Amino acid sequence: MGFLLGMQPLIILASGLLIGAVYLPFRRFHLALTIGMASIPVLWWVVLEEPWPEIMLLCSFLLFLGLKRLIDEPYMRKIKQESGW
Repeated sequence: MGFLLGMQPLIILASGLLIGAVYLPFRRFHLALTIGMASIPVLWWVVLEEPWPEIMLLCSFLLFLGLKRLIDEPYMRKIKQESGW
């Protein structure tokens, strides 16, 4: 996400505001994060009017980010159990 923040701070800021706007009334972090992350390609397309190949590259980048999170989940649980963090 830091890479995307460096590339297009306006888009990532708008996505972050959307995450906050969804989280505050519902208090469901994963719902807010899903909506905010899904909004990034849409905002990228609407605001920047980028061509579809770039948007597909962005979507694949975000999918790999989510896949990495799923792969790391068991390790994060193990670390949390052992350290209490």
